[in-house]
Amino acid sequence: MARPLRTSGSPLLNAEERRFVWPAVAGKLDSYLGAGTPSDFGPCGTVRERQTTLLFLHPERHFTYLTPIRPDSEEVLLIPFYMNGKAVGTIWAVSHEKNRKFEAEDRRLLGSLSSFAASAYRTLAIQRAIVPLLQLKAGEKQ
Repeated sequence: MARPLRTSGSPLLNAEERRFVWPAVAGKLDSYLGAGTPSDFGPCGTVRERQTTLLFLHPERHFTYLTPIRPDSEEVLLIPFYMNGKAVGTIWAVSHEKNRKFEAEDRRLLGSLSSFAASAYRTLAIQRAIVPLLQLKAGEKQ
């Protein structure tokens, strides 16, 4: 049985600003709504570049700009989603507890969510409602 996730989010690629913005964050990191990571050096960018699901253990060890984020991330599971064959965002889940490891069922569930996110992204893009989400900054609310 899948265990509940402690934090989840759906970063979107803002290609103009070369960053992934976090317009949707739930859980222990919800105070980081609107924050983000560089598109060329970060977990989301790595997933986008490799076009595959990745599991990071303590991502702040490699992406040191993540070090101030609290609570610490033990594991981060990321899955890309696509529009017209290009990765435009990711779905991520974070485990903050040492004894909680992601399992195959977690990956399956996030995969289903990534399909939903791709559909939602397409709908918002068609309606041109995606632009305000891509321009969200840390501390702003939509």
